[in-house]
Amino acid sequence: MLYNLFPSFVVAVAANYTLHLCLRPAGAGKVAIRWGVAGFKTDPADPEVVRYVDLCKAFNDEDRQKLETLQLAQNTRYFPHGPLAPEDLEGTIWDFLMFMAGRLGAEERVVA
Repeated sequence: MLYNLFPSFVVAVAANYTLHLCLRPAGAGKVAIRWGVAGFKTDPADPEVVRYVDLCKAFNDEDRQKLETLQLAQNTRYFPHGPLAPEDLEGTIWDFLMFMAGRLGAEERVVA
């Protein structure tokens, strides 16, 4: 099972382990990720735990590579930016972005 606590906390729950990720802005076009694994084993050096953590590192690295490529591709003047979806689909996301812009000291407010 995979779920998200908006805006930045992701949890994947499996039968033997729980993987969590906390994503936060680290600057323009940058994201900091803190992640960890929880389970029933108490020894982090247990071979089963080490294998699972290595698996998590591998698929997180694969995701990072794909997302960085996508970010670079979209960071060009040739990328046609689309409009936001109607308010009933992205209204809460827009509200959160405006809240964060106000907290981060943005001088201008963008109107949709």
